[in-house]
Amino acid sequence: MKRLTIVTIAIGLAALISVPANSEVLEVSSSKDNTLFESEDGSLSNGSGPEIFAGTNGQNLRRRGLLYFDFVDALPEVVVVDSVFLYLSVTNAPNETTQSFSLSVISEEWGEGSSVSNGGQGAPAEKGDATWLHRFYPNEFWSEPGGSDDPTGNQSFTLGGNGTYEISGPRLTLLVSAAADGVILNEGWILRGSGDLNSARRIASRENTNANLRPRLVIHYRDITPIRETSWGRLKKVLGGD
Repeated sequence: MKRLTIVTIAIGLAALISVPANSEVLEVSSSKDNTLFESEDGSLSNGSGPEIFAGTNGQNLRRRGLLYFDFVDALPEVVVVDSVFLYLSVTNAPNETTQSFSLSVISEEWGEGSSVSNGGQGAPAEKGDATWLHRFYPNEFWSEPGGSDDPTGNQSFTLGGNGTYEISGPRLTLLVSAAADGVILNEGWILRGSGDLNSARRIASRENTNANLRPRLVIHYRDITPIRETSWGRLKKVLGGD
């Protein structure tokens, strides 16, 4: 009998809620970005450089890009996220071969210091920088080298030669939706390469002099906050509550 009551309430609530067809758009630029350069002592970074790097270089050393978009507070209280598009611009590549990459959720807070590297070898890390070993150089460390992330549910995509790429897919939409709902913390994403030799890509960062090349995130959503509040009020009347 209790189960029937719960189901009836759920059906009643669903009947009272109607989601509008029109979608709104939020566009945000990255708030911080950096690169993790594979090294034994974790002494390299690129917090304020014009590019981030991802993939494996010719010396078989890995680079992982870090991206953070502050979109949670910019969205309404209750939303339906319909689709998400991430735009990244490759500014240098060792070849035109299409390479595989992925985005995964970072599980720990990290920093962007004042280090600047104009090449893919990295620069000496400055205080507060993220490195291969550090979340905040020189005293706060990742739970594991190379950045702490959750690779499950990551978004896969490909990058080729120079140009701007649109990245989208159901997993990216799910990651944004989960952060907006507070299911996961929004600490940003790690951009990983496949591990293939000479797969590294140079990607414009938020400090790039060309604003059109900087990373940006476009979220298509529907605000259902007022609908939820109105529907809940109606449902309480149906149930005879206050």
